[in-house]
Amino acid sequence: MSEIMNSSEYQKDNELFKQKLCESYIPDYDILQLSKLYFMDRAVRENPFKTTYFMWMDGGYGHGNDVYPKDDVWTPKELFEHGDKVTFIDRTPGVRAFEKDKARLHKMSINILAGLFFAGGGQAFKELYEMQQQQVDEWMRDGVVDDDQTMYMLLYYKKPSLFHLVPGDWYDVFKLFNKNLTEVTPSPR
Repeated sequence: MSEIMNSSEYQKDNELFKQKLCESYIPDYDILQLSKLYFMDRAVRENPFKTTYFMWMDGGYGHGNDVYPKDDVWTPKELFEHGDKVTFIDRTPGVRAFEKDKARLHKMSINILAGLFFAGGGQAFKELYEMQQQQVDEWMRDGVVDDDQTMYMLLYYKKPSLFHLVPGDWYDVFKLFNKNLTEVTPSPR
C-alpha cells in the first residue's frame, strides 16, 4: 500500500492526495478501515451469542454529538427484516450516481455509503467479506488504495442485491432504525 500511495500514478489527479486526507497516505488507516468486514466475518463465524443478525457501529459514532435515544434504549426497527442483505445508509446523491465513475472512485473525495454503521445477516456478511477479499487483491494488482466507503460502493456495483440501502446521513442510525422516533435527538446536518 505504501508503494502504491507513493507512486506518481496513484497521486496523479487524486483529490484525496491533494487534500492530504489520511486514506491517501496512511496505509495503516486503510488497513484498519478495510478490517471492519474481517471483524464482522470473525464475529459471524465465532457467533458467541448464537444469533443470525449482526451490526457494526464505529466506536466513535456520533463524534460527540447527542444522536442517541433520549432514554438510552434503542429498539431497532426495519433492520432484522433484511437478514439476507447488509443494510447501509446511502448518503445523497446516492451510490448509483457514481457508478459511471467506479474506475476512479479511489481518487475522488466522496463519502456515500457511510462505513460507520451497517447491519445484516451472517450469510450476507460472509459473502460481502469474500467479495472484499477479491476486491483488495484486484486493488493491489491495479495500484489502487482507498478506505472502506469506496470499497462498499464497488462491492455494491458488483452485487446490488446483497445491499439494502436506506437514504440518510452520517448520524441518522437511531432516527432511521428506532421504534420510538420521538425519543431520538435529530441528527445535525
